[in-house]
Amino acid sequence: MSQLGTSQLGEERLGARPPRDQDGRLGRFNLGRVQLGETTPIAVREALASSATATSKQSAIASLTAGAESTTATGTPQQSSIASIVRSAITTSAAATPAEAFRYFRDWEIDGMTVETVTKDGTKRAELTAKRLSLSFEVTRDNLDYWRQYDRTGDLSITTGYGGSFDVVDRAGRAGAVEAVPPTDYQPPFDRADYYVNSYEESQLAADRFEISLTLQRTENRETSFQMADEAGEDWLLEFGVATVALENEQVRRSSAGGSRTGMRVTLPLMLTDDQAAAVAESAAYPDAVVERSVPDGEDFVEDTSGGNQTVTITPPASAEMDTGDYAIQSWRLSFGRFGEARWSVELELREMKS
Repeated sequence: MSQLGTSQLGEERLGARPPRDQDGRLGRFNLGRVQLGETTPIAVREALASSATATSKQSAIASLTAGAESTTATGTPQQSSIASIVRSAITTSAAATPAEAFRYFRDWEIDGMTVETVTKDGTKRAELTAKRLSLSFEVTRDNLDYWRQYDRTGDLSITTGYGGSFDVVDRAGRAGAVEAVPPTDYQPPFDRADYYVNSYEESQLAADRFEISLTLQRTENRETSFQMADEAGEDWLLEFGVATVALENEQVRRSSAGGSRTGMRVTLPLMLTDDQAAAVAESAAYPDAVVERSVPDGEDFVEDTSGGNQTVTITPPASAEMDTGDYAIQSWRLSFGRFGEARWSVELELREMKS
């Protein structure tokens, strides 16, 4: 393979040979300066090599990202992931020091162990909520004993404080939580975080093949890890506490609604981009903040005790069945929905907030 030399371009050093991940697909991103190895896709290296200043290199990366994203609707999963890899390095660099290394993760890593969550169609089996992460992956019989250490789980004590904050203690006395690191092309919307294993299931697929399903309990509320979306100009507008998301009509599936003594309950299914899905996950990290208030001889209501973190102001188009207004986000669920730019299936469970 032809490769660029070791010419110095500002802070970037191209053509280096950093330690590879076990699949050999990328070298590493070194946050604060982008350090790309010889196995980096050529398009990435050429885009950076064509710019001699930090400003022009940022423009080149932005151009590359936009070009990669333009192929996601029809491209292969491998082509579609280039934009996510580059954007992930750029997005996280703002909060990282130059000394912090960022390496490519081809799949989920649980407590230092890489697992195989990839399905036949190229997706990765993972579902996320404000509190939990669910993963399914396959292992061989040789690795089964390692994962069976988690078969006696679930003895967790979860304490909820005012405003929706929570704290988790493992009463079984295990040494500590495990770190779950998402694959690079899933960052955002997934973040790396500490979890306790809350449930363990296994099933045999073949003589030497097993499927493991884990439910992981986040140890504390999620904090902002990625740059928040600030969008406008589409059919739907969703204004969260720390982000604004603008959606086309085709990104909003048919909602369902029902009444209660405290107002309407609405289920709103969405198809979101990486940044839009991250806006939901990082804005609505305090589901226990949504509480019902009873009023003797009055009208009961729903309150967001987090100071607005769990509230979204929705402005739909005139043709929508949903009313404009403030809604408390009681819960949400995120999983892979389809290939393309808006690839994340996100379902919001909303409670009408009366003015």
